[in-house]
Amino acid sequence: MIGREIECAVLATSAAASGCGEIVLSDEFYAYDTKYLNEDGAASRCRPTSRTSLPAHPRHRH
Repeated sequence: MIGREIECAVLATSAAASGCGEIVLSDEFYAYDTKYLNEDGAASRCRPTSRTSLPAHPRHRH
């Protein structure tokens, strides 16, 4: 699959999200070894101006 992986984090019910980061690979395939064992396998490139605020909504439980 050709594409890009963008990551973002939201903590609990906070109204703010982290900046978005793009996973940049040194290998063709993003495997467990690439992510966790090879220190040169992948890097996250972040855009410092991409901070976003989102409204916090309680979860609806059914």
